Amino acid sequence: MEEKIGIGIVGTGGIGKIHTWALMRNKNCHVIAACSVNEDELEQFKQGIWEKTPYTGEKIKPKYPVENVYTNYKKLIQNKKVDAVFVCVPNALHFEISSEVLKNGKHCFVEKPMCISTKQAKELIDISEKNNLTLQVGHVWRFHKDIQKAKELISKGLIGDIVKVKAYSIHVLWQPKGWFTKPELSGGGSLVDMGVHAIDTVRFLLNGVNYNSVYADIKTRYGNYNVDDTDILFLKTQNDIPVLIESGWSQVYADGPEASVQIFGTKGYIRVFPTQIKIFLGNRNNYGTFLPEETESHDTLMTFTRQVDNFVDSVRGKESPLCSGKDGAHVVEVCEAAYSSSEKGEVVRIPCSQSDCERKRY
Repeated sequence: MEEKIGIGIVGTGGIGKIHTWALMRNKNCHVIAACSVNEDELEQFKQGIWEKTPYTGEKIKPKYPVENVYTNYKKLIQNKKVDAVFVCVPNALHFEISSEVLKNGKHCFVEKPMCISTKQAKELIDISEKNNLTLQVGHVWRFHKDIQKAKELISKGLIGDIVKVKAYSIHVLWQPKGWFTKPELSGGGSLVDMGVHAIDTVRFLLNGVNYNSVYADIKTRYGNYNVDDTDILFLKTQNDIPVLIESGWSQVYADGPEASVQIFGTKGYIRVFPTQIKIFLGNRNNYGTFLPEETESHDTLMTFTRQVDNFVDSVRGKESPLCSGKDGAHVVEVCEAAYSSSEKGEVVRIPCSQSDCERKRY
């Protein structure tokens, strides 16, 4: 019988709990260690008594206690039973912890955004490749069934050649707090929190084509903090497809997070989210066809279980990461160029120049 993969969790906040919940449902791994600076949360992990209620409204709980808890992530990494580590901490800490994980021969799953600079992201890729380790980035929308179905239909040519794309990723009415509003920890605002979802998902739907340029308008409109909460990006892909992306916090739209991807082709149109795929084909009298068999809640927890399953099977050598380090690094390149574009008021090439990428963002 194959031995289960030992998993360590660094960061026991909201996303750390969701990943732990998903990991505990995978038969090929076992969560054996957790690390946090919050000792109360650590005690809850050790006793197996924490609870979390994501946007679905479904309360999640752990299946079992976590045997080993630490306040120092290096001690978790040094645990010989830990084979792979989930990095679920503030953005600015992703590189420090992930690089330590990889340098110590452990596989690494790092939450989005991968890092706060392209330089950091490329270094993580180099370390993982040098040590033949799995490096996966947490762009979870790739694992939504509606997104995967849309990708399949686009790849089959159902809507013809792609003409343009619009995507929205807005955390409706959510007022950020804590490290999200501290640029030294977050590395940015709603763009690196919500916008990265849309940036990556569009690229995934377009068969992995990279972005070539961006013109961005990035502002703070809704709160008294020093990070952005309103982002509009006009991008061009390397095969000249125009892409409009909007992201933000606090804005008044529908109930819950507002997420939508619209793909326009020469033969038709596909809209994905909220909780639906709808296809328009052919003539003006066609009001669209829903695919109810593919529909599931956008915020479903099952996207996280599929993401975890992919990572675990990648570590086992059964699959490859659906979102690799290189995928995550390109999203970071786009964010750097977008902030530079907004600051300069002009179109910026992707990747942007070293002087632009390394400027002080706030």
